[in-house]
Amino acid sequence: MSPTPGCQNDCFGGIAFGKAPCSMTEWTFDSAKIGGRHDYDISNIQGFSIAQRIIPDKGETLTCEKAKCPCKQAYRPGDTSGTCGGTGPVDQATRESAGSGFTVVYCPQ
Repeated sequence: MSPTPGCQNDCFGGIAFGKAPCSMTEWTFDSAKIGGRHDYDISNIQGFSIAQRIIPDKGETLTCEKAKCPCKQAYRPGDTSGTCGGTGPVDQATRESAGSGFTVVYCPQ
């Protein structure tokens, strides 16, 4: 049997390819739903593994240096409810940018 792309061994349950879950950056480029702008966010929903910063050339910088970042900066581990911590205000971690340049910094100081 040949390997197939994607997760193996319970990706959404916590293990992907035998490894623990990780922090992610998520992107939607040139979305017609938001007037051709770009969406971006930091997601720790599957787990936190590394501090990150997204710096757009036009828009708001997002920074997450720990698992429980402010809800306006990143989605928290296990946060699939759409609200901060499952009971707080509606998540607002996704940002929009009209620019096309982004810098992603890992382990920002």
